[in-house]
This record gives sequence, structure tokens and C-alpha cells, in this order.
Amino acid sequence: MKKKVSMLLIGAMIVLAGCGSKDTAEVTDTASEIVEEAADQAEEASEAVEDVAKEVAAETDEIADEATATAAEVVTPEHEPVDISDCATFTDIVNKLQPGQGYANISVDGADLFAVTDYTYDCDMEGSIGTTEADLYRYNGDKIEYLGYVYSGGTAYPLMIYDNKIYTAGNHYVKAYEVEDKGLEAEDEVYVNFDTDGNATYYKSEDGKDVVIAESDEDVVEMYDFIDKGEVIIFDTIK
Repeated sequence: MKKKVSMLLIGAMIVLAGCGSKDTAEVTDTASEIVEEAADQAEEASEAVEDVAKEVAAETDEIADEATATAAEVVTPEHEPVDISDCATFTDIVNKLQPGQGYANISVDGADLFAVTDYTYDCDMEGSIGTTEADLYRYNGDKIEYLGYVYSGGTAYPLMIYDNKIYTAGNHYVKAYEVEDKGLEAEDEVYVNFDTDGNATYYKSEDGKDVVIAESDEDVVEMYDFIDKGEVIIFDTIK
């Protein structure tokens, strides 16, 4: 494009140089038209380059947003548990709940736990009332002990129990919790992150550190077995 514009400008200069006996005004008009055409072509080329740059930037931003969304799935959302400072029993907690909140008595590897959630939903369209998030409690002597907050990445992944663990998940991660003497522990965790080119890297949490798994989703797929083999935690909802 630059070469074409330059040739047009050279042509204009040749016309001016060889005007000879031609009418000066006519030559000037012709040269002006050539210069204007060159300017229009240069502007069109600039706009085309700018449009391409915008498309590339938009695609890059979209890929980056997808990668960010993936990473954001494993970030703990803002949450405020129920104030149990004046509660001596699980029943006392139930009496403090508001309409729409739910509760469940569950057993994990012999440990009796109490779960409280801010909302419930029919997670299988057959009347199984579950949730994607909950606070967990247990009795410690004559007091109630708060164990922690567990959550999944969407309604496709209700909280479930499988192999004596509480499972949570999202589209790109699975996490399993065990109940230990010292409290709730994330025993198993696998997830996948995507770079800006869409390439997947699989991670597994070991001893509190993220370890890169070989480029395979085998461990991730295996962890999703809980969906078919586990049991949804069923909640009662406050009316």
C-alpha cells in the first residue's frame, strides 16, 4: 500500500514538472486529485490496520478472561457464617435460620456434622434438595465447633459425600475434604488452568503445594467419579 501511495505522489510530481504548454490550472487540478486519492488510500489502509488490531486485542482479552475465570473458580467467595456464639445445640442454630436457608445432619467417616446453607435447590429435578455451599459444625465436648466453609462452582455440582469425604467441584476443579481431629482438611484436590493459547495444565495439591501433573486429565476425570458414585447431601429448608 505504501508503494502504491508513493507512486501516485511521484506521478503528481511528474505531471507538474512536465506541464509545458498545458494550462497551469488544469495541471494543478489533476495533481490535486492524485494527491487526494493517495491520501484517501492511506487513510483506508490505516483504518484497516486499526480494525485488525482491535480484533486481535478482543480475542486476546477473551482468552485471558476465560483463563481468569478458571482460576477464579477456586477462590473462596465472600461469606459470613451464622453467629453461633449464643448456641449450645444444633437446634439453637436452626432456630436462628431465616426463610430460604437450610440445614442438614450428616455423617462423614463416623463424625457427626451439622451443615448450614444460605440457600437450597432441587439439584436433580426429582426432589433431592441440595446446595452448592455450606458451613460445617460439630460438637467438641459441650461446645459447638465451627469447621469451615465448603462450596462448589455451580448448581451442576451439589455438595456430595463419597468414600467418607465431602466433595465440591466446578467445571475445572474437584476438591475432597476429610474430617480430622484438628478439623476439616482438604485431602484431595485437582484442577486445570488454561493459558492464553488455550493450552491446559493440570495440577494436583500435595502437602499444601500445587504439583503439575503430566499433560493428562486422567486424575481430574477420576476425581469426577463422585458425581455418579456419591450421595447428595440432603437439606431441610426453612419456610
